[in-house]
Amino acid sequence: MPFKKLAPSAALGTGALLAAGIVLLLFGVAHPRSYWRLVQTPLQGQINGVAMTLDRRHIILSGGFALHSSDRGVTWETVSGSLEIMVFGDNSHLFGIGSNPGNCNQPNGIAEMRRSTDYGKTWSSTSVRTPMCFREAFFLDGLNGWAVGSNKDSIVITKNGGQTIATRFFVLSDFDARGVSFLDSLNGFVCGWLVGTDSSVLRTKDGGNSWMVLPVGVYSLVGITCDFVDTLNGWMLGATGARALYHTSDGGRSWLDQGDFGSFGGFISTVQAVDSLHTWVFGDYFAPFIWKTIDGGENWDLEYNGPGSYIRDATMVDSSRGVAVGGNGMVLIYTPLILGDLNGDEEITISDVVLELNKTFLALSFPAPPEAGDTNCDGAFTPADVVLLLNRTFLLSPFPCSL
Repeated sequence: MPFKKLAPSAALGTGALLAAGIVLLLFGVAHPRSYWRLVQTPLQGQINGVAMTLDRRHIILSGGFALHSSDRGVTWETVSGSLEIMVFGDNSHLFGIGSNPGNCNQPNGIAEMRRSTDYGKTWSSTSVRTPMCFREAFFLDGLNGWAVGSNKDSIVITKNGGQTIATRFFVLSDFDARGVSFLDSLNGFVCGWLVGTDSSVLRTKDGGNSWMVLPVGVYSLVGITCDFVDTLNGWMLGATGARALYHTSDGGRSWLDQGDFGSFGGFISTVQAVDSLHTWVFGDYFAPFIWKTIDGGENWDLEYNGPGSYIRDATMVDSSRGVAVGGNGMVLIYTPLILGDLNGDEEITISDVVLELNKTFLALSFPAPPEAGDTNCDGAFTPADVVLLLNRTFLLSPFPCSL
């Protein structure tokens, strides 16, 4: 159910409808449907962080543990990393950063930056002396990375994949940095708040060596996290309980209030933008919710509203792939709706034929949405769909229709 500029009252009755107009791929052809699917993991506890490779095949979960999936969440293995802040620089370089236990907010605190080229099985690390309590890291590629946190008015920078680390101070003292976003090796933004006053956004044009303060113009806005997609367009969460969302189209000089997502008691965890038009907001209100805009915030659709627990972190690598994680081992994966892919693994195999047989003759459900199994698009699940699946699986025959 779409609405313009977010009307909180509409959010209460929207339910679990999937938004129309979502751009995905069906065998290389633009397709108007996608969905968030809840996948199973060996975890029952809270998942605090998630990272996904740009090729969308590998996922890392973190939070006092680390799990790796190489098949988009179908199976999982335990790996050695335990830092809650993890991010991929590219398809083969995984980075983790955090304060050592007991060192956060200590004058002589020690933090470390880890790097892995085997998806967390083995790590190398570099230490840096800082009292910073890290909150967010951003890596542009396998070499260039930045990390920010509270209790330290500076940013940690690496230009060689974490082998050496430099610290650069901001132009503001008592600046509590919460989010970092870079466009290339030179241009980047940091959002946060000036202790005792209001929010601030800092911009650099030299990779973080020097910073300028942008006149935010929004009072009582705490920059909890921010995401910029170019030098003009960016998003920032703020206000009490991370319930407000703001958008800038002029490089952070002015901010437009998108409406209070949490006026009905909800909580926003993060915002993820992939370009100037496509942005997702993740949070929870009794059940997890995911809102999406495809026009830069003019209109919003409720794309997901349960089942599952609260959302702690999310990442979108492009307009058709992403992951959201949270409490009770919840992992939601954003995936294309491929006709005939009944188990949601993005391939059509004999497993899908078995699922269709079970659906047709035993009335058993399958993990993917029902429309994925209606391969002749007649609105019913019959042996005809099984025949089409068999032909597709073994003879590579095309389906006669698309959704």
